[in-house]
Amino acid sequence: MADLRVFSRNRKQSWGLIGISLYFFSLGLPLAEFYSKMLICVLAAIAVFMSNEINMGRGKPVLTMMIMFVFLTGLSTLGSVDYSRSLIINLSFFPAAVVFFVIVEQFDLRQVTFLFFVLTSMTLTLNSFLAVITWNNFPGDPTYWMSAVSFTYLSTPNDLILVALVAPLTIALIYMSPLWPIHFFSFISLVFSFSIIILLRSNAALVVMLVEVILLCFFLRQKYIFIGLLILLLLVIIGDGLQGFLLLDKFTNLSVWGNRVPLWLAAYDMFLDAPIIGHGPGSFSILSKDYIGDLSMLEWMVQDPRHAPWVHNLYLELLAERGILGLVSMIAIVGVVGRELLLMSLADNKVRIYATALLASLCGIILAGMFELSILRHWVLVLFVAICAITLVLARQEKC
Repeated sequence: MADLRVFSRNRKQSWGLIGISLYFFSLGLPLAEFYSKMLICVLAAIAVFMSNEINMGRGKPVLTMMIMFVFLTGLSTLGSVDYSRSLIINLSFFPAAVVFFVIVEQFDLRQVTFLFFVLTSMTLTLNSFLAVITWNNFPGDPTYWMSAVSFTYLSTPNDLILVALVAPLTIALIYMSPLWPIHFFSFISLVFSFSIIILLRSNAALVVMLVEVILLCFFLRQKYIFIGLLILLLLVIIGDGLQGFLLLDKFTNLSVWGNRVPLWLAAYDMFLDAPIIGHGPGSFSILSKDYIGDLSMLEWMVQDPRHAPWVHNLYLELLAERGILGLVSMIAIVGVVGRELLLMSLADNKVRIYATALLASLCGIILAGMFELSILRHWVLVLFVAICAITLVLARQEKC
């Protein structure tokens, strides 16, 4: 059962929780980028004034591999085809590092539970803005609906993968909280998330959310989760049917998937030309046009005339921009964190539900990385780092 006393008597810890909460909640608001950066500065100030020694425990390998990834990214930046662009992209490591260290040092299970609630509130807020825009402009183009809200870090329907990745944490919140208003709030957030994903026809977010819920059914073996999965599938059929099965058409239309293949082939060719440390962060956006122009296109491949700022495959992006060393270091981080979460998910202790939810979200990131995610998407790196940090908190709490 979750302890509801989330704010510590230690003022630094309370301000750390407030800063992290405001930062993540801001992802669901149509704030100008300036205000989001101000929140980052607040977090930085919190980190500077922290004086406690961080007890990493079992987290030392994770921290070591993260430092290695940052170091290799720095080497790749030094050899980048556009040094200034790579340097600007690397600024996203700053808020990610602050989030990591604040969570690892200051959080316990109470703060983790509260952060799950904040993320659930963020997705409900985000979906509410989208619902208003969709209501006023239906029928229409989902890409326009996303841009009309003017989110700081979300621009396309597939950015709703963020909503899908938070879904397991919301389900965990339903399971852990003793308060029925939290249960009701979380359930409404889940239904709202699923509805918005269907309305905006984000096939990537839908696949990720369904896979996550299936994983939760497997690990938790709770009947109500299985029933919820059936209800969600029914919502998909009904919601898509009311729109003329436009979402189903995106799954069956080969051109929707075929337009990514030229990007993947171009990224692979970039890797072959710079296999060790890559061409530098953000270099795909600069070089992709030339590499795609040299490809021999098959009939079923579709070359999207729009500019592609990223590869739509996280692993090929790492290979092209950071080389084999960058990809291996990232896989190592995912492997160690995933192993910790799996062991805690299989154990019968107080952190099991937390660990299972995080493992489902991590698997969602791994899956979405195959066809959509990019480190250029600010929220991807920050959410991934938060999952890693919470994993270390759970490993520490498991011993208590």
